[in-house]
Amino acid sequence: MALIKTKGFVLRAVPVGESDRIISLLTEAHGLISVSVRGARRARSPHVLTTQVFSLGDFELFANKNRYRLQSSELIEPFSALQQDLERLVCASHLAEVMLDILRDDLPQPGLYRLWAYSMQAISHAPDPLLAVHAAQLRLLMEVGFAPRLDSCLGCGKPVDTGNWRYSISAGSIFCDKPACGMRSTDLLPLPSGGLACLGHIRQAPLGRLFDFSLSSEIRRFIIAFSASYLTYHLDKVYTRLDMLRHLKPADPS
Repeated sequence: MALIKTKGFVLRAVPVGESDRIISLLTEAHGLISVSVRGARRARSPHVLTTQVFSLGDFELFANKNRYRLQSSELIEPFSALQQDLERLVCASHLAEVMLDILRDDLPQPGLYRLWAYSMQAISHAPDPLLAVHAAQLRLLMEVGFAPRLDSCLGCGKPVDTGNWRYSISAGSIFCDKPACGMRSTDLLPLPSGGLACLGHIRQAPLGRLFDFSLSSEIRRFIIAFSASYLTYHLDKVYTRLDMLRHLKPADPS
């Protein structure tokens, strides 16, 4: 049995028995790991705060054949803003569900760890957390192999330039306005001006700048609708929290 030290985010906390918890801990070096925490739900437990969902902490773990047990922990950031705002809490809970569906246990994915860290900051403090969570989940899908084709028409290969463009969720691509290219997909929708540039930013921006954009009302609606449809189609799952997100009051774009 080895003792390891790691920093991690709690993505999920499941009660076990009368006072224990099993937490899903996202770490940079070890990926997503499941950690058993004895007595975590007792009022005087030193792990009450560090094992709550969305907390970031330093952890000492006993590891034995990919099984982990918590030895000690120290809270770094509780992300209390999420607990004080229903919209932010729903956004973070939704993104955690998506992340847990995508991550593979015990497989280090430092890029996704950093994406989660930046996303939690944005959802906690950005003026428009609903837009932030959709940008985050789009970037997450792009990072794991579901990046849409944005540089040329899937039908004829025409590179992106001025003109009218359309997009297809099922094909994961854009199409030019030629009738023959439009016959290649049954779910083509018009791509609004500025939508392609915003998708390109989400795909290519350094994580520290991912959430640095200001959108018109039209492009905001497009990104949210595109993100929701893209997630449902490519992960083949209906996320119930998406309906909650859609019915939350949108922030006024500046």
